Amino acid sequence: AALAGRRSEVANLLVSDVAPHDNGLRVTVRFGKTNARTVPIPRSDNPRTCPVKAWEAWLAASGIVEGPAFRRVTKDDTMLPAGLSGAAAGAVLARAARAAGLSGWFTGHSARSGLATESRRAGHDPKTISATTGHSPTSRVLYDYMRVVDEWSDNALNGIGL
Repeated sequence: AALAGRRSEVANLLVSDVAPHDNGLRVTVRFGKTNARTVPIPRSDNPRTCPVKAWEAWLAASGIVEGPAFRRVTKDDTMLPAGLSGAAAGAVLARAARAAGLSGWFTGHSARSGLATESRRAGHDPKTISATTGHSPTSRVLYDYMRVVDEWSDNALNGIGL
């Protein structure tokens, strides 16, 4: 979710695309709808939601050391060497949201939309957000992702001296 990648970008990640850094992780997105990009993902103060801790836990639990970062799993829980499809990556995200007890409709785009919305609410500008999501800073899709969450706190009249 911290990568805010398209389903295909997440599905095509290799273990070697994720490099540890003192401040977190540097993730290279090699294949995407737009140009390749490197996304710095910082550590979080919350160990339950820290993307760096989640990545480290995934590697430890899966035993994956090279090749596709996310793999296909058979019905009898055998992990295959092949990576996921974009559709499968989206389905995993939706299942994880339901397993976490979240209500609503979740798709492969939910992480992208959620990151854009929450980043905007935290005061980040579209250029900063687009560097993570891979959109153009003037992308109509990026603006569609950045939803108004609360009409009172997320209001253009707040903080302008009225």
